[in-house]
Amino acid sequence: MKNLALLIIISVILLLLTLAGGIYPWTTWICAIVLCVTYLIISIPLKNKLILTSPATKRYKLIELCFLASLLFLMIMQHPMPLPFTRITGAERFQQNKTAAELLDKGSDILATQTGAKRATHHRAFTMTRNRAGTMRNTILLIAIFVTILVTSTLVGKQRQLLLAFLCLLGGTLAIAGYIALRIIPQGDTIWWIHKIPHNLPGPVLCFINRNHFAGYLAMLCPAALALFFYNAKSKRPLSAILNLATFAVISLTIALTMSRGAVVSYGAGMLILLLVYLTHRRWIPAAIMIFLGLAVIVSITVINNQQFNDRMSTLRAPLEKGNFDERIDEWKTCGTIWKTYPIFGAGPDAYRMVFPQHRTTSRREYATHAENEYLQLIADTGIVGILITLTTLLTLIIYIRRSKSDGSAAYNNALFPAAISAIAVATTHACFDFAPHLPLYGITAAIFIGLLLHAPDPNRPQQTVNSDTLLKRLQQTNLPWIVIFALLILLTLTWNLKSMRQLDSPRHMLRLDKQKLAKAVVWAPSSWNTWFSLGTACSRSDDQETAKFGERCLTRATELDPNNYILWLETGKLRHKLNMTAEAKVAFDRAKELRFWVNIPKQYENSSYLSPRGNSHDTDKN
Repeated sequence: MKNLALLIIISVILLLLTLAGGIYPWTTWICAIVLCVTYLIISIPLKNKLILTSPATKRYKLIELCFLASLLFLMIMQHPMPLPFTRITGAERFQQNKTAAELLDKGSDILATQTGAKRATHHRAFTMTRNRAGTMRNTILLIAIFVTILVTSTLVGKQRQLLLAFLCLLGGTLAIAGYIALRIIPQGDTIWWIHKIPHNLPGPVLCFINRNHFAGYLAMLCPAALALFFYNAKSKRPLSAILNLATFAVISLTIALTMSRGAVVSYGAGMLILLLVYLTHRRWIPAAIMIFLGLAVIVSITVINNQQFNDRMSTLRAPLEKGNFDERIDEWKTCGTIWKTYPIFGAGPDAYRMVFPQHRTTSRREYATHAENEYLQLIADTGIVGILITLTTLLTLIIYIRRSKSDGSAAYNNALFPAAISAIAVATTHACFDFAPHLPLYGITAAIFIGLLLHAPDPNRPQQTVNSDTLLKRLQQTNLPWIVIFALLILLTLTWNLKSMRQLDSPRHMLRLDKQKLAKAVVWAPSSWNTWFSLGTACSRSDDQETAKFGERCLTRATELDPNNYILWLETGKLRHKLNMTAEAKVAFDRAKELRFWVNIPKQYENSSYLSPRGNSHDTDKN
């Protein structure tokens, strides 16, 4: 039992590494369950003598209250309400729900006939979130992250050192394997060279479906390797120090090979914070070595004879120039528009992908899952309430970290503090350019570093115990971690929706769903053009005229939710043409031509005014 928490944390990291970083909801669910059970075992050992003042449950009550507030917010956002009650959630939400209910009412008989099922009635209840599947996934991830912090905070001195050493070793191992994947044995569209995944750019590396996430993860572990080097060198452990320095060098080289600009900037932020920590604590030798290493890196970058690397890194000199970050900035601006539409509660955690298309002002992209800025997406997804909860949680963590430092804990006299604080600096900086924290492996690892900053319980401190004959009396006298019990119950209730969490907001999976499940996807995300498009496309393939007409209504709703998507207009026009809806088809084809002048449409709908580019230059790109 002594090292149970350490073994569980390491096992969770290894499990997530093996299973694509935790992108499948059931992997994160398993990890969250295991972490909750572990924390309960640590906190309430059911023996004749029960610990009443367990450090794991006594010290962090404010953190648990913040955790409770977050869970309640998520549960409110994803709890279904009858359609009339959704008026209280705002005019925009209610109108979306009402439109969805009316359309599904008209097609419920068709859907039931097609699937052989009874007439659907489940579409009369809607949630506040515009993406129930994504909000459920975020609930599981949040539980895993918070409980990871609590479990890590229970570790004592040597266990914390071992965990930090494991993370550094992991970083070095991943860096070497990543070098092989980038330079020697390309992975293609696979995870770990085995599991096939859909093609995406810039492509997967190891268990990461995005090399930018891979580079960001390494950047988070890099300062820890350097901090351990300084600590082991000071402690006169030459072999360990050499290994740590080699790990630092390999990680740094691999980050450069990924050519991830966000990771490079985050790496620099972490190194700067590490330097400031040493300067603040008057550790002059480590600070001088870091300054020398920094100058060496700068000189190395200037003499690198790699045109692709130089071209990509040169964009950091003028990040706001058109062609570099202009597309991303458009997405960031859209977050403000989304927040104005859903100011109090936001659109819902992980609902950005569902509401972005109807608020965007360009036609550059048809599908965006994240804003690639976690702070702006937080505003759009959770509104004022979510922002207040997040700020309160951060302030609470800062208070406890400062209190832990003032206690004179051994964690602040070795590598733990500089390693953890610089790793968190990397993660918070990287969140400005990417959505890596949504990856469970990344988020849980960042949570480990936060837990390492919290006060380590003194194993030599006497603890108050009590003898009791009955289990009930022991539980009544124990400082129970009720919030973790509550989280565990939530995880168990989400078990039946694990499959839906993966399918109902994924365009790739929706292609394989039947019409009844697609109707459920519409209820779970009534503002998503993709769900309406998938349902409409499935119905349009039918030879039955009424079913095809219902499919046309669904496609029309999709165009209303993403008016700047030329593919939607083109497909809607084709279906209307098939149904002999000539006037309506011309409207759709005209809009498709307006967005992309080069698209092919039936000759009778040709309009000479669209034979040359219109609007912004980016609207004429074939994407």
